[in-house]
Amino acid sequence: MFDKQAYMKTYNREHYAQQKEWREQHRERRLIQQKAWRQEHPERTLAWRERFKINHPDYHAIKRRQFKERIDNYNHNYNEENPEKRKAEKKAQCQPLGKECEICGSIRNLTRHHPDYSEPLFCVTLCSSCHKYLHTIEVQVP
Repeated sequence: MFDKQAYMKTYNREHYAQQKEWREQHRERRLIQQKAWRQEHPERTLAWRERFKINHPDYHAIKRRQFKERIDNYNHNYNEENPEKRKAEKKAQCQPLGKECEICGSIRNLTRHHPDYSEPLFCVTLCSSCHKYLHTIEVQVP
């Protein structure tokens, strides 16, 4: 005797697997199509967003909480892996920043840079752009 329920269960499982594989293979194409549809139908997109907010009121709060937990976990791991850096950063917080970046002379977004973490009170004042660039060079040079 033919068991339709078992057949449909097997068919749906296999069909779902094929659909999933297709979606993964054509991800870029689907993203382009979805973006085009949203641009062509802004009123329907807006209506969908409003319905989503009503049906999922805690969605953004949950996402923010998950993101905060991920950041807190990263910071905790960083602090445990780099105790010398953390101690130097804490000691240097009481040091006043210079008036300008020592590389480019900018007065915006100033930060402290430790050339040597074993000397925590010796800091160089840099703008955030020069600081990032300096760390990029340090990473690339062995």
